[in-house]
Amino acid sequence: MDTAQYKIIVESENKPGVLYRIAGIFVRRKINVEKLSVYETKTKGLSKFTIIANMTEYNTIRVIESIRKIVEVKSVYAKKT
Repeated sequence: MDTAQYKIIVESENKPGVLYRIAGIFVRRKINVEKLSVYETKTKGLSKFTIIANMTEYNTIRVIESIRKIVEVKSVYAKKT
């Protein structure tokens, strides 16, 4: 399968441990994160993660499904860059 660079955007509650659980999803699948940016949004208590990684479309779908299962996550989507 061919890999491509994907940008994954995650909006979640600003609580301890969320980044750890998101990073764990990539570690378990042996996917290297090329770039990670996290910042608090204008909405108090919400954080936005921007994750850039090279992976297959199949792995992208699996990562998105796994991130959605995290209770604090409000939304997640990916797009090919």
